[in-house]
Amino acid sequence: MSLITQEIAEAVVHEIGSEMDYHINLMDEHAVIIASTDRKRIGMKHEGALRILREGIEELPIEEDDATETTRIGTNLAIHYQKSIVGVIGITGPREEVQQFGKIVRRMTEVLLEESLRQSTGILNRRIVYRFVDEWLRTEEVLNNASLVERGKALGMDVRLPRRCFVIRYQQAEELNRTLEGQRIMGKMDRFIRTQLKGSKDTVYYHQATDQYCFVPAVSDDLLLERIHLWQRQIRHLFHQELFVAYDSDEKGTLRIQDAFQEAEQALACCTLDRPILGYGELSLELVLNEVSAVQAGNYLYKLFRTKDTQKWREWMTLIALYFQYGGAITKMAEESYIHKNTLQYRLKKLALQTGMDIRRPTGAAHFYIAKELYTKYFH
Repeated sequence: MSLITQEIAEAVVHEIGSEMDYHINLMDEHAVIIASTDRKRIGMKHEGALRILREGIEELPIEEDDATETTRIGTNLAIHYQKSIVGVIGITGPREEVQQFGKIVRRMTEVLLEESLRQSTGILNRRIVYRFVDEWLRTEEVLNNASLVERGKALGMDVRLPRRCFVIRYQQAEELNRTLEGQRIMGKMDRFIRTQLKGSKDTVYYHQATDQYCFVPAVSDDLLLERIHLWQRQIRHLFHQELFVAYDSDEKGTLRIQDAFQEAEQALACCTLDRPILGYGELSLELVLNEVSAVQAGNYLYKLFRTKDTQKWREWMTLIALYFQYGGAITKMAEESYIHKNTLQYRLKKLALQTGMDIRRPTGAAHFYIAKELYTKYFH
């Protein structure tokens, strides 16, 4: 398998070629041009590169008399990786002009190659870890699975250690995913979070779609939240983005990481702009409401308000949201909405007449709170 892949070669040629007025060619260990600013030459066998690779020559200038159909005037230099020649970089142009750039271009190529290989190795290693975690999440009896335990050890993970789970999602993930610039920002944030986790012993990082899962050794909610709030501030400062973060309920950790994973997922589904950080242990009504479909929610609101007019629902919801925001304090509600207290009292009575439920009584308050949550989830 070639060390210099097509993807890496094109990235290197694009990066260097954009800074020069000469054509750049990159040849692999077989002397085949695999990337070039002159697209017509890709796929050709380069005779000069072949000589460099066979004879171990560091640089091979090409004069007019030496030029062939596949080898143009210019200079070609061996590319080294870990003290071995792994390819050749060529610059096409008058020899006396391009030769002065040769060593600089070669060093740039080697630096870019090293960085690309490092990133490729990192991506490959993460894929291996993710596949292992996929299997781990499907394993019921971890301690009875000797193969899983041993493979975990080989990857630096002790699956016999009780862990908790928290999950991170960027609030603007869908919007960011629509553009290359947005994807670039998410990539930077992903790398930032992975970097923060590097020093955390026995922590396992797992990525799925736009969500980042972290399995950490048993830790209290207070210490977990301390870390989460720090990351929240750092992401906001560095990238001007906000996070949704959800975590499981067991401070002692569990060997069944699938349970912690599911709790964190369910809590994430209940995160809102008002409650961007949420623990599974804080959920009660949210879990019930999460099982209600849009059709069921619509039927509930129709029966409560005795109308299918969603405009009417929206008007009532403004009043209901205001009531719960200020705990039914009429004076504060009136100040916030710039209307007289008597007008507010009248509207609350009208709501009671319309629905047969008084929001100021415990039973009525429960019905209207559920209505508010369902409306926000499906119709807001």
